[in-house]
Amino acid sequence: MGDKLISMSHIERLGATKVVADICKLHGLYRPSDIFGTSRQPQVCRARDHVVAVLRWTLMLSSKELGAIFWRDHSTILGSEERHEKRITEQFSNPKKSVELRLVGR
Repeated sequence: MGDKLISMSHIERLGATKVVADICKLHGLYRPSDIFGTSRQPQVCRARDHVVAVLRWTLMLSSKELGAIFWRDHSTILGSEERHEKRITEQFSNPKKSVELRLVGR
């Protein structure tokens, strides 16, 4: 639990608390701290990947910096970004799948 609080304090200092909360809500998570845990549930992983990508793009953080916030290795962060980009690409290249993904919260 303490690790999650440390990670949330990093997010607060970066001024990204609302961004994280909004993305978590979009993915059906009601506790933003869930994304800092070790859960491998698809819903949590998708939210975590999404937050990593948005923080990387908006705050221009390195994979090493994001790894420190999320308690993960920098290569895990890079994989997270790749998974998120792949999901986005699939949604835009296949409009039907995009609608299906939104309906089931993926």
